[in-house]
Amino acid sequence: MTIQQTPLAPFLEQPHRNHGLFADHYLADVLPRHPAWEAVQAEAAPVREEIAARLAAHVPSTKEAQTEDDLIKPVLTALGHTFEVQVTLKSGALSFEPDYILYRDSAAVQHNKGKKLTAADLQATALAVAEAKYWERPLDTTLWERPLDTTLKTGTAAAKENPAKQIAEYLYHADVSWGILTNGRSWRLYHRNTARFLNVYYEVDLPALVAAGDLAAFAYFFAFFRRAAFDPTEALHLNAMLQESTDYAQTISQHLKEQVYTALRHLAQGFLDYPSNQLQPIPATLTAMYDHSLIVLYRLLFILYAEARGLLPLRESNDYRTEYSLDAIKRRVAKMLDSGAGLLPTSMSTWARLKDLFTIINDGSPPLKVATFNGGLFDPQKHPFLEQYSIGDAQLLRAIDQLARVQQQFIDYRDLNARHLGTIYEGLLENQFQPLAAPEPDTTASLTWTIDIFNDKGERKRTGSYYTPDYIVEYILEQAVGPVLAAAVANQPDDAAKVQAVLAVNVLDPSMGSGHFLVAATEYIARFLLNLSEVSEAERSGASDLVYWKRRVAQSCIYGVDLNPLAVDLAKLSLWLDTTARDKPLSFLDHHLRCGNALVGARLDSLRPLVSDIKAKQQKKKAAAAAAAGQVSMFGDSDFQAQARQAVMTMSQIEALAGDSIDEVREQERLYEALQASLRAKYERAADLATATGFDLVFDPGLWKHLIDYATGHNLTGPRQFGGIVAAAAAQAPAHRFFHWELAFPEVFF
Repeated sequence: MTIQQTPLAPFLEQPHRNHGLFADHYLADVLPRHPAWEAVQAEAAPVREEIAARLAAHVPSTKEAQTEDDLIKPVLTALGHTFEVQVTLKSGALSFEPDYILYRDSAAVQHNKGKKLTAADLQATALAVAEAKYWERPLDTTLWERPLDTTLKTGTAAAKENPAKQIAEYLYHADVSWGILTNGRSWRLYHRNTARFLNVYYEVDLPALVAAGDLAAFAYFFAFFRRAAFDPTEALHLNAMLQESTDYAQTISQHLKEQVYTALRHLAQGFLDYPSNQLQPIPATLTAMYDHSLIVLYRLLFILYAEARGLLPLRESNDYRTEYSLDAIKRRVAKMLDSGAGLLPTSMSTWARLKDLFTIINDGSPPLKVATFNGGLFDPQKHPFLEQYSIGDAQLLRAIDQLARVQQQFIDYRDLNARHLGTIYEGLLENQFQPLAAPEPDTTASLTWTIDIFNDKGERKRTGSYYTPDYIVEYILEQAVGPVLAAAVANQPDDAAKVQAVLAVNVLDPSMGSGHFLVAATEYIARFLLNLSEVSEAERSGASDLVYWKRRVAQSCIYGVDLNPLAVDLAKLSLWLDTTARDKPLSFLDHHLRCGNALVGARLDSLRPLVSDIKAKQQKKKAAAAAAAGQVSMFGDSDFQAQARQAVMTMSQIEALAGDSIDEVREQERLYEALQASLRAKYERAADLATATGFDLVFDPGLWKHLIDYATGHNLTGPRQFGGIVAAAAAQAPAHRFFHWELAFPEVFF
């Protein structure tokens, strides 16, 4: 093959593509300063020449064995590996056959030769496992074999497993730390602790690196895939690189967790300081500022992540990168702050640039190559406060810098796990702004603070951890969700039926917070679906199979409730960060992620006035008897039955739409609005009426059935007092965030 023309384009400007395994900052800035790096480059030179010769003579083949013999085995040998092929690996009742076991030495090969190996056999002898595929075989998709006899019109397809899932299984059952997956062109590294996520790996395009003629670039292949990299006794080995990289990412996360509090405070102070806003630090205003300052933080977090991950066209569009991007804004901000430039609280030039960027992301911009994200996060109609008021430069620039840099070094958001980005913000949800008794000077800038962040105990709040640790989340998924998925696919006639059965599974977090558990559940179910159905290129649209299924699962299976509306927005953000695909809008999630008090609401099969503690003491028996006598079930109401059936159909329509285009997302929004206007608008009044009686709404229990008829529109000629009672109940609902499960999720209950 000719290698001189092989491009680096698939990996952009980098000689490697790190997908969350290492920290990019570590790879680009720390690793080249390692004492052993220069020696590694020197060792790489003859290996590069040997591999270049192999590639020059290589004839691409779709036969796996041919690719292995012609290229993969010679490359592994050039890298110093000693290996055995097609080894049988036993794990309990399961049996696997990884293509390669990479051993410490020839003695280890001989010791294990001919054995059916277990993890115990490999502990002292193996360095890694490896799996090979034919030339350029996609590594993130499940390919399918069909009968060659075209007369078999109903012939079934036989799945070939997703390669990323294969290497993850081998790592788990072999109990070794590292795995290599390659199709000859792409060479990937996986680690046992993160391989199960399927999309966490380190990858290089080998022909592109060789063709580039740059020994320093080739070292990013050699240093990571040579035999010495897997040996902890060597000077520069993978375990040490991963640990140093992890330490760096954790340090950045901790700093960012602290800095988001300062950034939030800068935003709110900027609203107060900007003269044209004419805002005063009264309770209602402080609440609105807190809520909308968080929305600004959510928007900035999404953009920083999307630009870092290539979801926004930093590289593809020069105009976007230089004129509109947050990357350009943050670099300009850093220069201004570092130079000591005067920043005016009366100027809002940066806020105007940010709002232009928000509009571009919400609406899309074909000239800038920005797809329409929609989703509501950037919708100006949903956040009118941000359209009416502005943030002055003096505070806004410092808020942006708090999110963009740590110790004057730009944060690479590729280094931050999407599953945990939301949890950085979760500690902010239970706090509020309060005015200070006296203005306080900022010790780091010529600014004055008039407000600060306080918790519900009146204490100044800075940091904290609020999410369930990963190992607990994984245990819950394995023990609770795993058996449900297995039962769902049992006895299904074919793979299509199995997929539908899995997508019908519902996973709920009734106090979802940042959505950390729901993100993990989405990934878990998506991985389960990988081998059940073929995903066409048209459906995938360039994304991996895993991303495709995560988007489907998020819309179909994931449910969450939280008392705090800002937590609902944060959970959506967390799911969007984990499921966003290039050139696709943000998934529609409003139908499944809801705000409300999961413990306060009515059951429609037994609507009746509640008996409060005070009433129970005064008239317990009498009130209980009256309540029982007046109990009403909506399930027997023919009008309600018809509305419920329509609601279920509507929710099915919403879930059937993939949400891959902005038109589909807008149709989902339209359908959902129609559902709310029909089922919920009418029957929520009756449910609110029943619930409000537990919050001191008092009326004669004998009127109960008449009030229900009035609230549901069956009888609109009731006494004047009926309107007042229903209105009083409706006023109680937002104050206590009533949540009626059957109305919120009709497709689950009907």
